[in-house]
Amino acid sequence: MSQGGQNDRTLVLRARGGDQDAYRELYAAWSRPILGLLRHLLAGDGAAAEEALEETFVRAFAALGQFDVERPFGPWIKEIARNVVRDAQRAAAAAAPLPGAERASPDEEALSALVRREQEESVLDALVDLPDRERQVLLLRYHRGFTQPETAAELRCSRRTVATLQKSALAHLARAVRERLAKPELKQEPNP
Repeated sequence: MSQGGQNDRTLVLRARGGDQDAYRELYAAWSRPILGLLRHLLAGDGAAAEEALEETFVRAFAALGQFDVERPFGPWIKEIARNVVRDAQRAAAAAAPLPGAERASPDEEALSALVRREQEESVLDALVDLPDRERQVLLLRYHRGFTQPETAAELRCSRRTVATLQKSALAHLARAVRERLAKPELKQEPNP
């Protein structure tokens, strides 16, 4: 099957309708070129490219409802693949120990995990409290990996509006998280 615009459009529409064969056909049509791109981006690491390929299609199929069928499918899924690689590289860099760093004790690791979980919960709570439009921008940009132009197209607004909403959302989010983390837990008094 060739990678053709009209055929891709038909497959996407069928997949949105729940046609499992359409998902298979999209995968069959695009897995090989996407795997080639991923191997290139990952310096020939075949195992990492296979993992990234799986994640690319998981993300693409999860976001298929967001895809504009009037646009070509290829650039869209290739950008998802690039985002998967960027995310993997960021995660690897964050997980890599700093040169000369000592390994933390199990107690320190547990405390660190607890602090991270508390911070994540604070971010999620603050995210829920954001105005809808700001929350949408952050979810598209940071959760789904959309570029600024893709976010603008999805929300049907200008790039400048996306930039303004993003800046405002991040400021609101940072302020709310700081407040939540600074607020001491309410202690319950024992009942006599």
